[in-house]
Amino acid sequence: MSSMFTGKYVHSLDKKGRVNIPSRFRKLLDDEVVLTISNTMKDALRVYTQEQFDEMIEKLYEMQQHDPDFQLFLNDVAEHTTTVTIDSQNRILIPQNLRDVYGLNEEVVLLGKFKHFEIWDEGRLKQLYIDKNYSREEQNARLNEREKNGL
Repeated sequence: MSSMFTGKYVHSLDKKGRVNIPSRFRKLLDDEVVLTISNTMKDALRVYTQEQFDEMIEKLYEMQQHDPDFQLFLNDVAEHTTTVTIDSQNRILIPQNLRDVYGLNEEVVLLGKFKHFEIWDEGRLKQLYIDKNYSREEQNARLNEREKNGL
């Protein structure tokens, strides 16, 4: 069994703002998860186990605790982070304020990112690929170039 979040799953939010967690992801989670913002963009809601979230915050503190921009980022993280419980039907309730920030309305994509997963508005994710002219061929070319440069 894989111990990483992988795959892409499309689900609908119900009227209360709940989304089903795919069984493949659920197997890797405790009864509570942490919902938080991305450190690079506010396009997707990130979902972590409590342990993974704590480790991420510790690493961030070690690297940048004296940087004023980092302090502003921490304010943003604290404001947009919450812990939610997975219910008996394997759903989480995404609070309204986080649904508003990420434009999560109806169809959402749960996208595995190995150590965590993200929840995207399906339309926003599709638009990102369109805006970036993001094709598999271009992606492979960029990855091959990085590989040549030892990255």
